[in-house]
Amino acid sequence: MIPTLLLAVAAVSTMTGDFDRDSHADRAFVRQTGAMQEVVVRHRAGETIVFRTRGAVPLLLSRLAAGTHPAACAKGAGPRGRRCIPRSVTSRGDTLQFGAAETAQAAAIWNGRAFAVVWLSD
Repeated sequence: MIPTLLLAVAAVSTMTGDFDRDSHADRAFVRQTGAMQEVVVRHRAGETIVFRTRGAVPLLLSRLAAGTHPAACAKGAGPRGRRCIPRSVTSRGDTLQFGAAETAQAAAIWNGRAFAVVWLSD
């Protein structure tokens, strides 16, 4: 029973959308090699590693709901005395969100040249 549950959780880590705003479908997925996990977007320009981490907790992908969302630093998370930039992110269209179940969540925001990772929770 437990191995089946773990496989089901890992299989949820692929999605499609126009994450780089070029009017063509992109594919986001989590690639795992040993203990290393990468959030990857495959788009017309190639493959971009958005985020890389070592850890046993599986990363999951979702779409960030449309609207303006405060960044984690604007909620008091992170090192004290460090500037909080950006204080929020605005999601329009397909915006990739990733994180681990019931832990930190981040958004991958396309800035016209690359994906910028903004932490939404710690």
